[in-house]
Amino acid sequence: MTTSHIPPVFKSICSFFHQDVLEIYTDFDEALEDYIKDFSPDQLVNLTRFLDTLLNGSPNAGQLQAIWNKTDADWYFDDQSLIVFLEKMRELAAIRTGR
Repeated sequence: MTTSHIPPVFKSICSFFHQDVLEIYTDFDEALEDYIKDFSPDQLVNLTRFLDTLLNGSPNAGQLQAIWNKTDADWYFDDQSLIVFLEKMRELAAIRTGR
């Protein structure tokens, strides 16, 4: 997976993660739940497929960080926390689409 194949829905969701996110929400799960609800089922299917491909491809931490850094997110995750965050994003998108 290269960074040139990042879908717009992923970039849009990541852009919501800025320095004040935890002043608005109690945690990242709450923020993700709120952000994801604004996207169409088709967008969320695209997001789920992207994250399935990304996470099932056994990427190394550097690859995941490179993809994260290609978004407008203004939040840093250590390597393990980023994996957990992306898995949660995938789970919530899948739930919203009935997968």
